[in-house]
Amino acid sequence: MVRREHFVNKLRALDYTFKDERKRVRIWRKRGGTHYISVPKCDLLEETYVHSTLRQAGCQEAEIQAFIKSANG
Repeated sequence: MVRREHFVNKLRALDYTFKDERKRVRIWRKRGGTHYISVPKCDLLEETYVHSTLRQAGCQEAEIQAFIKSANG
């Protein structure tokens, strides 16, 4: 499990900005683009969700594994 705040910091580092808030998710958008990511408002995020979302955001496999490892330890 990865803390939502840690994941949001990674999104900011990847140049995503907060766009909108809904009932159960917060929506982040890539600056200068149209790619959106919806982040659940729960405190802990599943590692599978984090992995697939970072992959879609353009991160390499090694970078994703290092991020998840640092988030857990």
